[in-house]
This record gives sequence, structure tokens and C-alpha cells, in this order.
Amino acid sequence: MESLIATPSLRDRIAPWIEGGLLAIIVMVVVSLSGDAVRTSYHGYLHTSLGEAVLRDGLLPENPYHAGTPLHYYTLYPTLGVLLGKLGGGPLWGFAILNMFAAMLMGPALDAFAKRLGLGFAARRFAFFSMVLGFNGLASWWVSSDNPMVEGASPLLVLLDLTQPMTELSWDGRLQAFLPKFLNVSSFALSLPFAFFALADNLATGKKEMLRMGVLLGITMALNPLVGGFVAILVVLEKLSLLREGLEGVKKLLPAVAVALLISVPFLLPLFAASPEGETTMAGSFPFVGSGAWANLLGPMLLLWPLGIWGLFKMPKAKRPPLYFALGLAALFSFLSLPWSNEYKFPRMEGILLALPVGALLGSLWKSLPGKLAGLILGLLCLPTFLQTFDAYSKWDLGESNLLNHVEDGRLAVRAEALIGTWPANLAAAEKALPSDAVLVFHPWHPGLRGSALGAQGNALMPVLSHSLFVDAPQIHNASLPDLRERLDASFALWQGRRWVKNEQKPSDPYDSNQALHSIRLKLAKRPIAVITLNNHPAVQLLAAAGGSLVAEENGLALWLVPPLEATDEN
Repeated sequence: MESLIATPSLRDRIAPWIEGGLLAIIVMVVVSLSGDAVRTSYHGYLHTSLGEAVLRDGLLPENPYHAGTPLHYYTLYPTLGVLLGKLGGGPLWGFAILNMFAAMLMGPALDAFAKRLGLGFAARRFAFFSMVLGFNGLASWWVSSDNPMVEGASPLLVLLDLTQPMTELSWDGRLQAFLPKFLNVSSFALSLPFAFFALADNLATGKKEMLRMGVLLGITMALNPLVGGFVAILVVLEKLSLLREGLEGVKKLLPAVAVALLISVPFLLPLFAASPEGETTMAGSFPFVGSGAWANLLGPMLLLWPLGIWGLFKMPKAKRPPLYFALGLAALFSFLSLPWSNEYKFPRMEGILLALPVGALLGSLWKSLPGKLAGLILGLLCLPTFLQTFDAYSKWDLGESNLLNHVEDGRLAVRAEALIGTWPANLAAAEKALPSDAVLVFHPWHPGLRGSALGAQGNALMPVLSHSLFVDAPQIHNASLPDLRERLDASFALWQGRRWVKNEQKPSDPYDSNQALHSIRLKLAKRPIAVITLNNHPAVQLLAAAGGSLVAEENGLALWLVPPLEATDEN
């Protein structure tokens, strides 16, 4: 085994960067071939809107999808993507660049942790390729060849069979392969290399490594608190011996802890903001959760578990405990119940960790001809799943359905055809000029807002707006808020005279439009309400009667501004 103390050879230094570079190139090819489809998926508009809100309001922004309430989300990742986008390519390319960067770092990060666990050069190479190819690697062998999905459809649906080997057994539909997490807009991928660099330094004993571990842990927590919390627990478990030293041990840990908090806390502040009181009834969940945590842990790692258990015995015995702790913790966290079933991310972490002992096994077998053949056969068995995933994502096509298909001054902009019936130029300019505290109210089915990006969550216009929405259809940033139903009912009733329903064709209870407008104004009594409506809709008369004024109109759409309710009462 190579020593970490000795100066690494040229091949030791270059090999992990070549691996990461290859993964980054694959990511770049996919996001280039597929265009805005992958670059938007699935939270591209959400993260863009959050990043813009941070730049507009600071580190404690208002929830742009639910005016009057604080945002409960971590802010570093969306802010980075938006800032990168302002260099010229737009935020979706900003997030894509972050994914490429994460992919490039993943090679050196996994290599650093594998070195600390005593894996040799060949074993570390196999660990990387086991990570990329091994997760759900055998899935393509049970997928039917007559997939009815249309080419260019969402990969989540195209590849769903990869997670459903039989009627009685399936796992979370997002656990299709390793690659997609580096293609979608998500802080998880970017946090991974920093997490593994931190875990590597956590196994060192020097002061420099401990301080660097604190920096890396802080970055990880700021990017993704789920991954950061996971790493923080492993850090504590590893440093228990120091804590047993009492005050002296605490002093040794204090600089690393301080720097981790200094880096992470500013971007986690929104998570500590007070939540509105009340019970939510609309918290969401992912529709394809499968058979549960056991299936998530076993199904995608059908190949990794047996090889990984065998490989543990090929690792130095003294180096195994940190990996045991990490594997056990990832498995334990897989049984959590998180909003939108986000516990699925821990089986992903389990798969990355299992790739390390698999690498140790394949590295030891590689010395013999039968071992070489076995390694090649395993790689070939896993390759079809990887290629199928690559193909589905690279062919994903939004066609003409993407509302925000170009960039102006580093920001997303509405496509030309949509300027007519969805967001005319006069309304766009007037919205930007509204008072800074104005709140926007759209009809829930305003043309082009829902389903405009095939899988992208949130109001599709939000990334180009300069003000917060009164309400949006349920998604991750508002579904847990206790007054969501109340706001949806009022917003819907303003135009329809009845309460909100997810399916427009279904009946619902009546709700007086005038009372609905009063409820909207009462909810945010000190702020002006800007309503985007059809200019010949009966709701216009209600807006005028409430003291509203027509701000702009074009192509049958109008923007009205209704004064704050409290200001009206005072007059």
C-alpha cells in the first residue's frame, strides 16, 4: 500500500484527475446535447429563483414563492449558480458548470479517502469505476426492450423500469444510476467531493489536516446540510478519542469547528428562521418511492454488496472501522422520513462507499489473468445501464415547451413566441417597475406557467420576475406551509369563484370572488397586490372597486396594482 507520508508519484497525482476529468467530459457532453432539458431538470427554475432572491434580499430572503414568509432553505448553491450565470451564460449553464466541477473533483476526492483507508493504486482506480458503473449496474438486464416511452421524454420516466425488476419489488425511481445526480440541478452532487475530501482529512492527525477538514466540512454543510450533517457525525465519531482528553482535546478541535461554523452558518441562516405556526395538509412526496428503504439499499447495489463485503477482507484490518461507521450511518439515514422522500440520497451515499471495498477486491484480483477477466466481465455487465442512462439524458428534448429558452444579460428570458400570450413586454417592464414590496398574484393556470418545462417545478416565470408570488402550486418550497391551501383557494376563487383543485375539470366548493380578493389583501395587509389577469375578466371590476389601478396591458393581458389594505382603511 502506498504511504500517505511519502511524496506521491506522478501517476498517483495524475490518475484521479484523469478519472474526474473523464466524468466531467461525460457530463458536459450530455448537458450540451440535450440543451435546456437537462440543464433545467428538475429544480433549475426553483434554484434560479432562490439565487435571485438572495441577491435581491440578502442571506435571509423572503420566500419568492410565498410572500410574507421567510425562505427555509440553504442558499450557497443557488447563489453560486446564479452568480456564475451572470458571467454571460445564464443560471442554467451556471448550475451545469457546477456539476462539471463536481464531477471533476469526484476523482481526486474519492482517491484521497481511499488512500486513507489503505487502498493501493489499482484498487483506487477500480473504486472510482465501481462507483460510476456499479450503482444499479445490472438493471438494464431486466428492462424490457419494448419501452413505450417516446424518445425525448423525461429520463425519469424513460428509465423507470431500471428501478422496477418485478411487480412486488421496486426502489425509488430516482435511484436509476450514478450519473443522473451529476446532470440534474442539485446541491447534492457538488457537496460530494468536499464531503470525501473532508472525510479523508478527518482520518489524518496533523493540525494542518484538521483545520483543512474544518474548511471542507463547512463548505459541505453550506452546500447541502444533509450531506454536511452526515459528514459531521462521522467527524465526531472519529474524534471521540480527542474529546476524551477533556479541555486539551476540545482546544485541538476548536479551530476546525470554528472555521466550519464560520463558513456554513451564513448560508444556513434561513433554516433557523421562525416557521409559520399551524399544521400543513399539503406536504408533498415523490410518486415513485418503491418498496421502501430496504429495497433502496439492496436493489441498486445488487452487485456492490456481495463484492463489497468480500472486498472488506482485502482491506487492512486497522483501516476498516471508519468505513464501517460510514456504511452503517448511511444505511441508518436511509430509513429517515424526509420531505419529498429525500432520504433516497443516502442509498446513493451507500453506493459510493461500497465502491471502495469493491475496488479493494478488484485491485487484488487484477494481479492474475482470471482476475483481469472477472473485472472486465463485471465492467461489461454494467456498461449497458450506463449507456442507456447517457442515451436517455442526451436525447431529452423540451422542444417548444420551454418557456425560458434564452439568456439576456446573464438572466433567463422568455422565448419570443411566449411574449405574446404569456408575458408581453409591457407587462414585463411594468412588473420590474412595481414598488419593491409588491406581491404578485397570477391565475394558477396562467398560460405557460404549469408544465412549461416538462418536470421543472415551480412557476416557470418566477426566475424572470422581480417580486415574490402570493402563492404557487404545491412544490418543495411551499408545500409544508400551513396556509398554502388558504392562499390557493383565494387565488383560484378570484377568477373562478370556487376553491382550488389540482385538476381543473374537477368540481370544488364555491368561494365568492370578492371575498377571495379581500382574503388575499388581508393576508398581506401592508403590501400592495399586483394582479396579472385577462383584461376582459370580471375580476377586473373587483380590482377597480378595491381602489386598484391599471398599470399595463398588452395582448389581452393586464397588470393591476391594488393598494395595501391598511392604507385603504386609513383613507
